[in-house]
Amino acid sequence: MWIAPQLLFMLLVISIALVSILRVPAEHWALRIVLKYLVGMGLAVEVIGNFLAHLDENNSSLYNAFIPIEFVLVLAVLQRIRPEWNKAWALSLAVGMMGIGYCYYKGLGTGFVVTEAALVISVVLSIGIMAVLWSLANSSTRSLVKLPEFWLLVGFLLYFGGMVPLIASIRFLFEMDKVLAGKLWLIAPYLCIVRYAFTAYAAILARRTAPAAHG
Repeated sequence: MWIAPQLLFMLLVISIALVSILRVPAEHWALRIVLKYLVGMGLAVEVIGNFLAHLDENNSSLYNAFIPIEFVLVLAVLQRIRPEWNKAWALSLAVGMMGIGYCYYKGLGTGFVVTEAALVISVVLSIGIMAVLWSLANSSTRSLVKLPEFWLLVGFLLYFGGMVPLIASIRFLFEMDKVLAGKLWLIAPYLCIVRYAFTAYAAILARRTAPAAHG
């Protein structure tokens, strides 16, 4: 039994991101507590998921359970950056959870990752992330590259934005050609590596600087 190098590297990067977050003093970064749970739970899911996969056990239930949790936690990050947009975040939460609920109701999560629900929340989160980035660009009194939030959001956008075409096509490809679908899905760990590398850098920057003003 062996683990692909990209998966080992992914787990290493997530671990580095978690350690980097934990090293930030709680009073120095309002996002620390949410990110601690988001990254910590993400690491646990990936470790357990890959362990089950190498035992030839179906791990889709694990990932399906984490989809709404991740969605809520990422929205919580966005809300902490732009708390004045609470109505928009509430609407985003409602749309995403309705999408997840519909997929479970239709039984789309049985034996397979709920790709339709993951697609809905990836689109919703990508729109929200772009809106916050645009807001930061137009209102921040500091250079964006000096804001930990900027790097965190860029990592989120690359991940969730990159997952949209991947998720949209994977179920159809799986039905037509399982080998091709499996090769395509290998893109996901690389997107994950990029996301958590940016998260780690954001945490390191937050530790080095004073609390970032959001505009």
